[in-house]
Amino acid sequence: MPPAVNHSRANDLRHTKSTALTLIDTDTADTAPMETAPDDSAPDDSAPGDTEPGDTEPGDTEPGDTEPDDSAPGTTEPDIMSDSPPPLPPLIKTGDVPAFLRHHGRGRRVVDIFSYLNKVEDSHFRWILFHYIQFEANDKSGTGGTLPTAGRPAEIVWWTSRARPSDIPNLLDGSRTFKAFTDLVLRWWGSIQPSWRVFEQGKASRDVKGSWEDLYAPRINGILNVVILAYWWVSILDNDEPEDGVREDYEFFADDVAWVLSKLLTA
Repeated sequence: MPPAVNHSRANDLRHTKSTALTLIDTDTADTAPMETAPDDSAPDDSAPGDTEPGDTEPGDTEPGDTEPDDSAPGTTEPDIMSDSPPPLPPLIKTGDVPAFLRHHGRGRRVVDIFSYLNKVEDSHFRWILFHYIQFEANDKSGTGGTLPTAGRPAEIVWWTSRARPSDIPNLLDGSRTFKAFTDLVLRWWGSIQPSWRVFEQGKASRDVKGSWEDLYAPRINGILNVVILAYWWVSILDNDEPEDGVREDYEFFADDVAWVLSKLLTA
């Protein structure tokens, strides 16, 4: 079923663009399989996902040792300065999707996180998802990572404490506007950047002058928290009339996240 929504301006929010361009096979009855890149390996759907402090779910297991598809067609990275939407990325290989994204939780609380992320058609978000899956598939650290929580939107705790569902939390807490929430996302993303990098609203450095160690946070408690913020943001944009500047800020944020993820591949 499409994600349930708790949103005072958009009750029963559903993704109007619900068919993933790179959708892989899932077990959900309302999801039709789409074309995927061929792959001889299958993800291990039997491993439960882990949780961050405060969660009630058990730890996850290592994803299968799968390698990215080096034969994928040439990619055109999203241009943060362009007014045009970026082209779509290559297909995501089934075998590159780690088990913890396909089978998170246990019992009746098992969630296929990748399945609902993969339903978003927005090209900016598809680049985030493409590079994120590559990042997780290429990770050989054997351990997870975390990002700083100071200044992080509180809705992340809401999401993790519920086994990371597709539901969208109430982003309008009290008198807060949606733009106030998205400004918080931008401030947090800027605050966790490496010290050598400039990121502020409307301005992002693309010169790599140091290590990406501060952002190298794979697995369930890591940079997936950034991906879900982009997912909530674009989901609201697809179903509500955005406030002034919110869509432009989303494209700026999403393109920067995709770029950073592409750099983490070689970190």
